[in-house]
Amino acid sequence: QTGAFKLSALIAVYPPADLAAEPSTKTSKKRFPLISPFLARVFSGSYIPDIAKRSEPLASPTHADNLSALPDTMVITAELDTLRAEGDLFAEKIKETGVAVEHFTVRDADHFFTHQGTVAQAREAFDPMVAFLQTRLT
Repeated sequence: QTGAFKLSALIAVYPPADLAAEPSTKTSKKRFPLISPFLARVFSGSYIPDIAKRSEPLASPTHADNLSALPDTMVITAELDTLRAEGDLFAEKIKETGVAVEHFTVRDADHFFTHQGTVAQAREAFDPMVAFLQTRLT
């Protein structure tokens, strides 16, 4: 397609990959996770006010029939995040298509750990992101 651009890489860090799922079904080992069901409803309502549209693939990529058009992808999830399961599923669905995917989970981390977690947790995510992009953008 003339004028279209092609993505070289995709990095999804603690992605909200299923806005259609009822937030109360998203669990965490943490007693008070950062993303509570209430907060998840606020975010989902802000991103996609029309509930019927939340299962569309651009809103919830885990609902996509085919993710093979994605570029090489890195998915980073947080062990204690209520969004971990959908991030894990997103990575698995990409892998099933044959797209190169790197996926790892940062232990003992909750959502937004790259900004509110420890420096070590942030580096555990940022260092591989830099390496991933260096190999794809040079």
